[in-house]
Amino acid sequence: MELFYWSNEKKIPLKKSDLYRAFKDNGNVESKNKSFSSNLNSNFTDLKNGIILETISGSNGNETNSFKSKNQSENDDLLVVESEDKTPMILTNQFIIQFKPDVTREEIDTINSLNNVSVIESIKGEDNTFLVETAEGNAENALDLANTYHNDDKVIFAQPNFVRLMKPMASLSNDPDVKKQWAIKNTGQTGGIAGEDIKVLEAWDITTGSKDIIIAIVDEGVDYTHEDLNVADKLVTGYDACYKRDDPNPLTADAHGTACAGIAAAKSNNNKGIAGVAPDCKLMGIRIAYGAGTAWVTDDAKIADGIVTAVDRGADVLSNSWGGGSKSQTIINAINYAKQKGRNGKGCVVCFAAGNDNGKVSFPGNLDNVITVAACNEYGERKSKTSKDGEYWWGSNYGPQVDVAAPGVHIYTTDIMNKAGYSTGNYVDGFNGTSAATPHVAAVAALVLSVAPELKASEVEEIIKNSADDITPKGFDNYTGYGRVNAFKAVSKALEIVNAKK
Repeated sequence: MELFYWSNEKKIPLKKSDLYRAFKDNGNVESKNKSFSSNLNSNFTDLKNGIILETISGSNGNETNSFKSKNQSENDDLLVVESEDKTPMILTNQFIIQFKPDVTREEIDTINSLNNVSVIESIKGEDNTFLVETAEGNAENALDLANTYHNDDKVIFAQPNFVRLMKPMASLSNDPDVKKQWAIKNTGQTGGIAGEDIKVLEAWDITTGSKDIIIAIVDEGVDYTHEDLNVADKLVTGYDACYKRDDPNPLTADAHGTACAGIAAAKSNNNKGIAGVAPDCKLMGIRIAYGAGTAWVTDDAKIADGIVTAVDRGADVLSNSWGGGSKSQTIINAINYAKQKGRNGKGCVVCFAAGNDNGKVSFPGNLDNVITVAACNEYGERKSKTSKDGEYWWGSNYGPQVDVAAPGVHIYTTDIMNKAGYSTGNYVDGFNGTSAATPHVAAVAALVLSVAPELKASEVEEIIKNSADDITPKGFDNYTGYGRVNAFKAVSKALEIVNAKK
């Protein structure tokens, strides 16, 4: 069977993973394999969603598939495929269908019944769009059925509800002595060049942010108990798309979103910890994923649900430090919803990380209607494997979709409180990646909206790009876009526009 699906009338090929396979947890896994742990062992990872991920090739190249073959039926198989960027994606018996506007629910139910397909839920933000599942066959049958639906003249699109095993676009530096926020004021404290920062202190002379502006951190959860976040006029009701509840708090080890939240809007002048770039703006935690082993676990429907819920609850800026895998029309539609419906039609500013693979920009950062953020360092360089910061193990992704760059190495920020998260304290001193860069830009967008709330999202995006500081290489380029974001210039430009309209 040829593996593919359709996106925007283009046939997207899928490659069967050589490294992983997955199967349904039928309840026999732990009893049949005494070495298995729900945390992680050398061969099996419980993804905590009814799926077991198996590594089928160990370090010695030998397959470890004997357990699976003895204890699972063929219908328990869930095919693991890879996209161009090598992100593992699991095909299940679920897919997403959008029917044309004139197709009635009665017609939809009839079509689904004929195909032995049942509706799980409606997809928020899109009319006549449903998450469905088929009770027959295995994952390959479901993929084939989704393609059959796609070819129906009553259907706009039908695509798999990929379970995505994304890599958080950050990791911890091995430099434990970083105690200062060089991104806000670079004095050379991390060995960099004084002045190579994003001019936050100068911007604060104009605004430290408005409590009317909300930054949504779309991530693996935000610690709503944190001493630098759980303060007056800071946190608004969050959302957990994984379990559909109003509690965005993360699992004990899932500190990524809390670190991003601190960069964006940790409280200032409270005698605690750090200061975010937009310290007086509000935060909304949106949990779309959770950690299992070394990967994030999520799916397209959960991601779309989180984005649309953030928009519907009044978020002005969406900070997304994640990505990977092939295109999903459901995710694209959710982003379009944010850009078209957010802020009463003015549009939400949507920021995405470019990725840390020193290669092509990851999806959804490769979309045209988002601000795509690359990383730079304290030396005024793009982040590469050979840049002066010493983090030789990663480089910022690049391509024509990159709009701006922002600090992405040696970042001091919030951690999950107490002994959870990255460290044993309440803060971490080596957060990095385009994950760290993205909330810097999202917060600058929030400062712009704080002084000019009537601006459309497209106007904010142009201000951020046109006010950036050109860094190496010179001129617009695929590595840093228009340059390193400049908070002071961006806010000043926004004020000029507001004053000109008076």
